[in-house]
Amino acid sequence: PDVVDDVGATAVRPGGFVQTLGLRSYVSLPLMSAEGLVGTAVCGDVTRSRTWTPADRVLARRLALQGAVVVDNARLRELEQAHLRQLEHRAFHDQLTGLPNRAALLGALGDALDPVTGDGGVALLLIDLDGFKRVNDTLGHHSGDVLLQQVAVRLRELLPAGATGARLGGDELAVALAGPAADLAADLARAVHARLGEPYVIEGRTVRTGASVGIARAPRDATDTTGLLRAADEAMYRAKRAGDGPRTAR
Repeated sequence: PDVVDDVGATAVRPGGFVQTLGLRSYVSLPLMSAEGLVGTAVCGDVTRSRTWTPADRVLARRLALQGAVVVDNARLRELEQAHLRQLEHRAFHDQLTGLPNRAALLGALGDALDPVTGDGGVALLLIDLDGFKRVNDTLGHHSGDVLLQQVAVRLRELLPAGATGARLGGDELAVALAGPAADLAADLARAVHARLGEPYVIEGRTVRTGASVGIARAPRDATDTTGLLRAADEAMYRAKRAGDGPRTAR
């Protein structure tokens, strides 16, 4: 620590803290971390110069040491929190597309279907890419991964507020719609079917695929998550067989 009794008798940096604050005497405590100096804490008297006692100087050194511990602990907490956020993100997101994963979708459906926390109607779109296996077989798995990433970008662009888009695994995707957004299920399904059916460009090649979309609603088609997934799955397979657009659960 820098302990100064009389600023008038000491050289200080022009325009620095001491001059800016108008200090007559001051103590400057370096804030250290394991990596070096990270800052400085300055306190003092603006009314008069004073004589800092040996006890004051000992206290200043202790505070500087304790400040180093505080700084390092704060940085460790920040790193720990960042690591926890990263783990949580990985737990609920698909690593390839960045979309929420199955666990996140099931959580969103569970919340929406909860009679206490739910917000009105619930709809589920189940989406299966048509021709994805052909892309993998002819162009390779890397091209299949790129296709999934492009599909995820298009799906995000279509999602309204209150919707959760997810990758369930492989080439299967889903969208959960809660509250007022559930009323948009049919329109969204048609938009998804059209948009995901447009050509893709992968490494200079034009790739064409399609999307089969099944729609299920709660409480009309099911009252729980398992039933809603089953109903949407049945509708999606009927859409795949028909090949002409989305289908609604019977």
